[in-house]
Amino acid sequence: RSRDTAESWEPINSGLASINIWALGVNNTTLFAATDSGIFTSTDSGSSWKLANAGLGYYRPSSFTNFGNDLFAGTQSDGLFLTTNYGFSWTNVDSTFPPHVQAGAITTCGPNLFAETGNGVYRSTDSGASWFAATAGLPIDGLGPMIALGTTLFATSGGYVGHQNVYCSTDYGTSWTITSLTNATVDLFAVMGTTLLAAGSDVDTFYLSTDSGATWNSRKDGFGNLQALAVFGGYLIADNVLKGTNPGGCGIYISSDSGNTWNFAS
Repeated sequence: RSRDTAESWEPINSGLASINIWALGVNNTTLFAATDSGIFTSTDSGSSWKLANAGLGYYRPSSFTNFGNDLFAGTQSDGLFLTTNYGFSWTNVDSTFPPHVQAGAITTCGPNLFAETGNGVYRSTDSGASWFAATAGLPIDGLGPMIALGTTLFATSGGYVGHQNVYCSTDYGTSWTITSLTNATVDLFAVMGTTLLAAGSDVDTFYLSTDSGATWNSRKDGFGNLQALAVFGGYLIADNVLKGTNPGGCGIYISSDSGNTWNFAS
């Protein structure tokens, strides 16, 4: 946990049965951590954690997203689960939902929920009560991250390093078109204001678009293996786990200029 915009960090693992964290989420003032031992919640900014697995069983969560006051959790083997009471109980949202939800690939766009699965992108217009395919024009092989910028939805497809394409949908997944960012490596998305950022985990390149994906600019970031990308306030925060050309090596980096320059934070 950092209280000073990533300048310093402190461990907050008290009560966690596993510190192998697959995803973090927040619902109002409750924090959620998806671990190898299930979902844990904290109501004191991470100082203590308790198991919140009722109804979830042994399915490993891989992603979270908020929808109103509700929180959805994607699992690797049994679809989507929903909590309406801050993790006290979980219910499977739809028994017909495809069983595999990829990590970090649940998002909201306008009044809709979207989830990437092994069978493509699915959309819900009724708060997760029912789902239908939304993949027209989007190849389902090798689907990667997904994010919304305003009412435009972005997703990657292509399968392996250096051959991924970024697609967009301006009609809530009814149809998809390929953008000008093709044959790239894109594992991570982030949004800063009206700027869309895309990055690859094992290449030292960022891509930025300020016109909803119509055009992209690339820049070198110097990271060896980027595992996470997040926006906090006016800062872009990156987690680099392999030494690249940045003098700081592995650790947390912070940028205040959309990734033009980076400062080592930990």
